[in-house]
Amino acid sequence: MTLDWGRFRGVVWDWGDTLMRDHPGQAGPMVGWPRVDAMPGAAEALAAFGASRVQCVATNATESSGEDVAEALARVGLRKYLSHFLTSRELGTSKPDPGFFR
Repeated sequence: MTLDWGRFRGVVWDWGDTLMRDHPGQAGPMVGWPRVDAMPGAAEALAAFGASRVQCVATNATESSGEDVAEALARVGLRKYLSHFLTSRELGTSKPDPGFFR
């Protein structure tokens, strides 16, 4: 089966080991982590969806705000592809709870 990516109006990406490497042991807001790394192929995947689609990050981060996530993504050049940043901290619930996605 081949997906017709042109039919998708938007996509929600996960942070940890999807767009960004999840380094165990780092505490506090993501933006302040001494090391942040994009996953191989993340920039290419984000660019492939293009500016004509809404692209968001949804993460179970409890110590980072959406702004913290956006700033961490900016450190590795991925921020420019994304328009919304959702965190468990701000939503008050975590994936896979359906409330997180509502």
